[in-house]
Amino acid sequence: MGCSARSPVLFAVFPLFVLFAHNQTEVERAELWRPLAICVISAMALYGLFAIVFGNGPKAGALASLVVVAFYFYGSDARQVSGWGLGGGWFDALWLALLVLGVVALVRTTRDPYIFGEHGQAVAFPNRSDEALGSRRGMRFYLRQLKFVNARLIDVVDAIRARSKRPPVIVIQSDEGFQGNPDDFGEAAMQDIRIKGLTALYLPGVGRAGVPQPPNTVNTLRFVFNQYLGTRYKLLRSASYPELDLPYQFKEMHVR
Repeated sequence: MGCSARSPVLFAVFPLFVLFAHNQTEVERAELWRPLAICVISAMALYGLFAIVFGNGPKAGALASLVVVAFYFYGSDARQVSGWGLGGGWFDALWLALLVLGVVALVRTTRDPYIFGEHGQAVAFPNRSDEALGSRRGMRFYLRQLKFVNARLIDVVDAIRARSKRPPVIVIQSDEGFQGNPDDFGEAAMQDIRIKGLTALYLPGVGRAGVPQPPNTVNTLRFVFNQYLGTRYKLLRSASYPELDLPYQFKEMHVR
């Protein structure tokens, strides 16, 4: 189960486990399995429906999570605000309005696919599937968008430095690289590209500070704090732990 599909499932089972934890002396554990199955199946059905409609896993997961939260947490939130004078259907109307606004906002988001060309022009990527986004064609769109974002980012850094009364500390960091498909690029190349992010530091007054060693993203703020705040955080070794089939399954991926 991917991360996108897992989110609505976790939101769905959380209220059930809370109720069981508060009543476990009065409820047999065997009675938990049927409602648990209903929660999981309903959440997965919502995710599947949104995935079919939008063809986008992350967006489907976010929409399904929003609907699940609105359904399962309605009663507890209604009790919490019962003393606020929102009776007579006012809370129901407000709750529904918030749900609709959330759905509209998520539907209109354009995190995926690629939306900018090399010069900032709008582009339309022809396929929203994860496989297409990580294909060689997807990489071409990714690189064009990256060139535009990089140019804008340099302008942002220049503006920050020009308008700051004191020399600013600037940290630019990405969490990962291009999410390539192993079928197109090979497993080793995909891992090498995916797990490597970007770190760029502007550290005025520190001299030749260099970069954290080893240069990984988890060490960036430790390194900056040690330079400016007098802390002595230990810098951590480079390692990556991608998720496997279950949320508690991890396997170390060696980083070069």
